[in-house]
Amino acid sequence: MGRMKDLLTVDFDPYPDGEPEEPNDPFPKLPVILKQLPNWVRWKLEKVDGRSSKVPYVIGVERKAANDNPADWVDFQTAINKVTDISSTEGLGFVINGEATKRGIVGFDLDGCRDVKTGDLTSWAQNLIRSLDSYTEITPSQTGSRIYAIGKLPEGRRVFTLAPSAGYGDKVRIEIFDRGRYFTVTGQRLGDVSEIRVCKLTDAYKLCQEIKQQFPSASNASEPGYIGDSDRSPVNVKHSGTVVTTKLELLLHGDIKQSSPFIIGDAHGNSVEYPSHSEADMALATLLAINGKNPEAIVEAFRESSLYRGKFDRQDYRENLIRKATESAERWKATNQKIVLQETQATTSAVQAVDPHSVEAIPPFDPSVINGIYAKFVDLITRGTTLCPQYAFVIAKTIVGARMAGKVKFKNLDAEPRYYAALIGESGTGKGESWRRAQKILQAVGLVGGCGLKLISSADSGAGIKDVFFDPPEGQPILCYVDEIKALGNKATSNRNPAILDTMFELADSTFISRVKAKKSNRQKAEKTRNDARFVMVMCGQNKDVFAEAFAGRTELGIYDRIYPEFNTPLEAGELPEVDNTEAVKLMVELGSLNYNCMIEMVPEAENRLKEFWRQQPGEIRKKVRLEKHFKTDAFMSAFGRGSTLVEMEDAEIAIRICGRQLVIRQACFGVEIPDRIGFYLEAIKRVTNTMREQLAAGVLPAQVARSRRDYEKVTNASRNNEEHIFARAWEVHSKVHLTDVEVKKENGHSYKKYIPVPD
Repeated sequence: MGRMKDLLTVDFDPYPDGEPEEPNDPFPKLPVILKQLPNWVRWKLEKVDGRSSKVPYVIGVERKAANDNPADWVDFQTAINKVTDISSTEGLGFVINGEATKRGIVGFDLDGCRDVKTGDLTSWAQNLIRSLDSYTEITPSQTGSRIYAIGKLPEGRRVFTLAPSAGYGDKVRIEIFDRGRYFTVTGQRLGDVSEIRVCKLTDAYKLCQEIKQQFPSASNASEPGYIGDSDRSPVNVKHSGTVVTTKLELLLHGDIKQSSPFIIGDAHGNSVEYPSHSEADMALATLLAINGKNPEAIVEAFRESSLYRGKFDRQDYRENLIRKATESAERWKATNQKIVLQETQATTSAVQAVDPHSVEAIPPFDPSVINGIYAKFVDLITRGTTLCPQYAFVIAKTIVGARMAGKVKFKNLDAEPRYYAALIGESGTGKGESWRRAQKILQAVGLVGGCGLKLISSADSGAGIKDVFFDPPEGQPILCYVDEIKALGNKATSNRNPAILDTMFELADSTFISRVKAKKSNRQKAEKTRNDARFVMVMCGQNKDVFAEAFAGRTELGIYDRIYPEFNTPLEAGELPEVDNTEAVKLMVELGSLNYNCMIEMVPEAENRLKEFWRQQPGEIRKKVRLEKHFKTDAFMSAFGRGSTLVEMEDAEIAIRICGRQLVIRQACFGVEIPDRIGFYLEAIKRVTNTMREQLAAGVLPAQVARSRRDYEKVTNASRNNEEHIFARAWEVHSKVHLTDVEVKKENGHSYKKYIPVPD
């Protein structure tokens, strides 16, 4: 997230240019069109349900104003005559409804986009302001901005909640109003545009969607009180078979795929179908009401959902919908004290929190950690595509680090930037495509002297890896790409060629290799050695189970601590334009011209900041020396990437943000040691049982939690792998001690034998 200062920034002042020319007009820079409309109210900052809220009032009357009642609004002159107190806690507001809506006035509210101390705007806010190129002002809190424009908005959600890392503070989001809402007004103009201009709002709306995709917020499904699909609707979620979800999640965060019949789905291929849009509205409102949401919260959720449309702003439709949904929710609560477990992969936990060991706990990637030469790699790899930046970023660091290894020194740190990067994610996340585009840069046509690295795709033996170091040109680092870590693990089993992985991970800490070959003549040496054998990797794997299976029996090598992980969820397919060869050559020339004969030092403030962060980590983390080296190396790499030989505070903060996210990725994607396939399934079964225990502890009914043995086989993929016979041995060990059987009665009247965990 870039920080930019090329727009006007000011501290709060109702008279930023001195006293107004006309004593009765405290907003001389406000566009005339707003002053011409009788859409003005007063607002005051008050506590509502324990939170600060800007409440609209009728001017001249101590009565709250309604955004859909023109009788509660006054003209501009009356407003400024009667409201003289204008500050950060009270002032005037403009209602976007009535005549304003008829004239096509639309407001974009950008929360959490501005740093109060510096006046910096986030890069996404800058892009949106430039896209609209219309009158913009700062909000009373000084942490946001408001843009007014004239045009027609497409149908769809009106609220885009972003991850906190995308801006400043806990509330970072974009709201778009074209009716039924009001804006607080400051008159503190940003930039030079003094008028409200006619804009192509479809482009701006698309940009909002892209910003949301770049900075996704945590799912509402993880909030306390989430109940999944408990509306008992006959409409079922169609799952893609890779990433499961729930009906509520789709209705809240999915996109409309088809209008008749009405289908709403997500980027993973999951969808839910209703006969009409109105029935989907009723399903969402009912789920929210069952979840304990009040009418105001239901309205807010609709505005953030793609179900939102103009019809929802009709008072009769909205109130009737919420009334019926509330009634249905009350009936459901009265008659469904016991919920029968449905045969579905979707979670039906009533109050389940996010499992800290699951990928759902991984925070969104923060693009602000990308700088310097790495940003140029990321841009060239992802340009014109929907590929995520994090895979391109870690690949770029692996490339740059390999070129630095053995040359660039880090003061007071005995480590080289030789990364074993792991791109983790299900199929469709862009792991392989990110590498292939990076490879095209490394092998750009016309590049003189090559990329300075030897590129290999996997390996068949440890000896074969060593041989590559002796092939000309000698002395170059090897970058090994592994498309499927599981396939490499299969090659490296004890009865095939275990030396493959052993050699790879031994080279993570060593640069010495020795190769012994049979003599062809008395003149030839039987043994060859090198002390400059530098090896790096980019490996791809889908999930925790895949990595656990690939590295079975090798925990003693400290493999997980050597790996540098990155994660992403499946992407929506997009265009894949060719990598620009000319720019690729320029980038590689720039990479080759960097200063590799240097010592990078660290300012004391940055060093103290890193030490403070590391001291705050749990003891089991602080004991992992390799993880601490990764952490500190990232700070040095950040400085080198921006062309500096001095690690400063900005580099330390980047290393901290990277490390904080990586610790969660490690917890979610790297499992414990498994000695064999029985151990593999035993560990998988334990995870399922532990999740069930957490659900029971959270108050979920046993009938909801219970699973059959067949359920266990499906979840652990034993049935898919045709390894039920191996699973059976693990099941026998685990079930005798940790599970007890129960009878679960289904809606069809039949009872089934299932299992729940025995109490701890």
